[in-house]
Amino acid sequence: MEDGTEAVRGAPVVVRQIRDVLVREFVGLLDMDDVSTGSTTQHERIFLSRALAAKAVQTVTDCTAVEAASSVVDGVNDHGVDAVFTSPATGEMWLIQAKWSEQGTARLESIDVQQLLNGVEQIFDLRYDRFNARFQQQAARIDALLSETIVRVHLVFATLGDEGLSLEADDLLIERLSEFNQVAEMLDYRILGVRDFHAAVRADSPPEPVTVTATLSDGWHLNSTPYRTYLGTVSAEELAGWYEQHGPRLFDNNVRLSLGATDVNTGLVNSLLNAPDEFWYLNNGITVLCDSIHTTYIARRAQGQPVLLKLSNAQVVNGAQTVAAVHQVHEQEPRAVAEALVAVRLICLDGPRTTWRNGSHEPRIRRTTWKRGTLPRLTPSRNSSVRTSPCLWVSRTYSSAAPRSRHRPQGARWPRRRSPSPAPTPMPHC
Repeated sequence: MEDGTEAVRGAPVVVRQIRDVLVREFVGLLDMDDVSTGSTTQHERIFLSRALAAKAVQTVTDCTAVEAASSVVDGVNDHGVDAVFTSPATGEMWLIQAKWSEQGTARLESIDVQQLLNGVEQIFDLRYDRFNARFQQQAARIDALLSETIVRVHLVFATLGDEGLSLEADDLLIERLSEFNQVAEMLDYRILGVRDFHAAVRADSPPEPVTVTATLSDGWHLNSTPYRTYLGTVSAEELAGWYEQHGPRLFDNNVRLSLGATDVNTGLVNSLLNAPDEFWYLNNGITVLCDSIHTTYIARRAQGQPVLLKLSNAQVVNGAQTVAAVHQVHEQEPRAVAEALVAVRLICLDGPRTTWRNGSHEPRIRRTTWKRGTLPRLTPSRNSSVRTSPCLWVSRTYSSAAPRSRHRPQGARWPRRRSPSPAPTPMPHC
């Protein structure tokens, strides 16, 4: 599908953007075998009208591009129905009429509305044989849907313009709908214009990549295989800056976003406010995936020395609640956040998201880190010969959040092993 015609050059920017997305999504998916004659301009206009109908189906039903393309029945003997989509699970059917305009000025007149309403009558009378072959391929699904007791039919007028329906068309539509709905509310309608389609194509576009900087203090560790992974500690103040700059976009690929004022979040906030210097021990830390990492050493160029890491297309896949809580406390008490440290795991997947997102490793990493998100509450067991204590809890947290090395955050102490105790005694939860 070429886009170097004079009509495209003179089209508004928004229309060109919608056009580009329609071409990219539906070239090769739409049936154009019946359009073998005519000029290139006419062929493009028919394609774009059908693509607009398919996009309307995708917008109102949230189906895939393939499903939307297969719903298009535009052509000879379509009786004003450019696309039809059924949902047996919900007892719904969508009938689409679309009109394309290179200038974004399309408007449906009363004759267009009358054609679609006539098509609705033919469908309700089960006269499927009057439609073209594309429509008849869906006749069995339509017939099964109309045999149900409760059915809802949605008329969707998709126009690449902001004027919608003319006054005559609007009056005709309201009058005829009241006739259809005399016994029961069965038919309704919706108008999609330029704004709706522009919003839809923007929602389908990938978000701008997030780039953040992580400053690792002394004692970080690097694993080189299978993915370059930095294990270390960053200041909570730096995490607050990430959220301040990028907000929820940090969590676009997170299995669960920040959940708000839950018990976990409240505990994180209280821990930061009351004992910021202990936060590193009591929190699992965060996991970040990124496309690439640029390394700048602050002092000596060696593993474990302070380093500045620039993470491209970074996503926090575990620890959304931690980051959000840190930002919340930073707004209330910046000094508390300045004293807190957070364990981090920074995984570089060495490639753009379009390369690794469809692979098997990234989704597995994301799912697995999510399952690590919350440690179970530990309680003493009467059958255990070892007392479960806050010190043991800290030991487990430390060993999972930081590498086993001789380096540790300033002021941190190695957790001591508890000797077995013959009688378990209740201990407060951390």
